[in-house]
Amino acid sequence: VIDGIDGAGKGTLIENLKNNWKWGGLDLFFDPGISHDEQHKKWQNIRNFIKQEEMDPLAETCMFFSMRAQLMSEIEKSLKSNRSCLCDRFSPSTWVYQGYCKKQLKFIEDFESIFHFREPDVLFLLMAPFDLLTERLIKRNANIDKFKSNEGFRRKVYDGYLKYIDKHVSLNKNLHIINTDKTPEEVLKECTNIIEKHH
Repeated sequence: VIDGIDGAGKGTLIENLKNNWKWGGLDLFFDPGISHDEQHKKWQNIRNFIKQEEMDPLAETCMFFSMRAQLMSEIEKSLKSNRSCLCDRFSPSTWVYQGYCKKQLKFIEDFESIFHFREPDVLFLLMAPFDLLTERLIKRNANIDKFKSNEGFRRKVYDGYLKYIDKHVSLNKNLHIINTDKTPEEVLKECTNIIEKHH
């Protein structure tokens, strides 16, 4: 899983990992929305709806979890075919965006205590200084949804990721914090070395 705050370089890392993958077959997924495959077009439409439409925080969180259930079903199919899975975002994003920022942490913790989704073998959480993240988003100037457009909200998201790290880094040996205030090549090398150890 590649997770982290907007502007940290998730898309670049995913593309670089895909182009340099050397551990057998690889399937790409994203959360929410399953994948870019045409067969998942309807799920992509739901993803776009969630990212654009203002809604009750609990309703939004429930939609994320319902889509994750379908995502995990698709991932399990790939794993049973002996393929690796690379997923853009997962539970850390939900913990931060819907849990911390929209005050749904109790619901998320209760839900996860009942429904145990498979945890990733490797979870990269990408971070960089807030000003650098803002600079990157301004340069990109595209794909601005309700989660990216408000600087105050983005600062809260940044704080949420820091709190997620504080809470989980000592509990999850598969969680790796990657500082991306360096070149994409350096980030790729650091992550590739970690994946290598898991193989």
